[in-house]
Amino acid sequence: MLTLAIAIAILFLFTGAPIFVVFGTLGTLVGVWFLGLPPAALAEIMLSGVNIWVLVAVPFFILAGNLMVHGGLARRIFDCVDSFTGHFYGGLAISVIGACTIFSAISGSSLATASAIGSISLPSMAKSGYPSKFSTGLIAVSGTLGNLIPPSIYLIILGSVLELSVGKLFMAGVLPGLLIAFFISLTASGISYKNSYAMKPPASWKTRGKSLVLALPSFTMPIIVLGGIYGGIFTPTEAAAVAVLFSFLVGFFIYRELNFEKIWKSLGNSMNTTCMVYFLIGMAVLMNKFFSYTNLPQEITKIVVSSTLSPTSYMLLACVLLVVFGCFLDALPIIYICGPLLFPAAVNLGIDPIQFCIILTVCLLIGQVTPPVGLVLYGTASFSGEKVNNVILGSIPFLLAMIAGLIVIVIWPDLSMFLPSLMD
Repeated sequence: MLTLAIAIAILFLFTGAPIFVVFGTLGTLVGVWFLGLPPAALAEIMLSGVNIWVLVAVPFFILAGNLMVHGGLARRIFDCVDSFTGHFYGGLAISVIGACTIFSAISGSSLATASAIGSISLPSMAKSGYPSKFSTGLIAVSGTLGNLIPPSIYLIILGSVLELSVGKLFMAGVLPGLLIAFFISLTASGISYKNSYAMKPPASWKTRGKSLVLALPSFTMPIIVLGGIYGGIFTPTEAAAVAVLFSFLVGFFIYRELNFEKIWKSLGNSMNTTCMVYFLIGMAVLMNKFFSYTNLPQEITKIVVSSTLSPTSYMLLACVLLVVFGCFLDALPIIYICGPLLFPAAVNLGIDPIQFCIILTVCLLIGQVTPPVGLVLYGTASFSGEKVNNVILGSIPFLLAMIAGLIVIVIWPDLSMFLPSLMD
């Protein structure tokens, strides 16, 4: 009967059923058939999975990202970065990466980052002669930084699932995020130089100064939000609420691009995304009862310990598994499936839990730009009007740069652990 439950869930997966249906089916069958739980108890399990204080930060950061997209913060950030880097080889491409990196420290969402910066930068890149395939691939990969550089929704959920400090996870994501952004920039600059893509004339210092002044409110927000967390002024959840308030004040009163119609649209988009995320989390928690029942985490730990794998070898193998999963599943299911399964063995091998979460997150970013699921690929194709196949082809060089960054992060744990160690 247990085999039948798994077979039914797999059948649903391959017939194209939504992933929450697969999770819910498996969790319900295991709960009712094997654990003897009444149906009402299943609803209580789902509720317990989302009724966690730190997860309240998720809808707040989603709303903050939407308000920033509609409030003009993204455009000021891009214009400022472009005024300083646009005259280099691949300068516009570097501007996109830099703007995505900075906007990531505000929005915490890959899709919000890609759509906000992409919609602004694509016309400029097309005018300068950058092929659409190159531009959209670059935007898709650079946009994924939104879920590594804090505040990251993935790191918030990982902290909740594995009971780790979200503040330390945020701090640990900074240097790996900057490293990956640097690798992507090198790749973009090299391709631009090889193909002689047009360079813009250098902006005057007056223009640079003006763009910097206009972007200062946008640059101030990550300092307030992240500085408040690390300084102990407020929790990550409270910081998310501060981000919403700051985004509204800047967009409405300073840039004056937010109006009631855009605010209403931001609320609607945020509600849709939040419902999807929370419903999936509830179903995933229900399915985790299956893991508890079968003792899968304990069995995996025994196998790993008996195989005498080194910590680095284990993490490299885990990365391969996570990237393969990322080709077929969205990030949240992978967090709830692979997090509890791989985490105990990693800790048993002496791998720091914070380092494990950063590596897992980078693998999730790679999964967002690998077909056939690649959520950011399809999102970029949607707002750019480019064919998905072209976005995929254009993303390959930058995806390889991200994989190179992942290898460095695995081999060099201090890159992730240096900043969190300052919090001890």
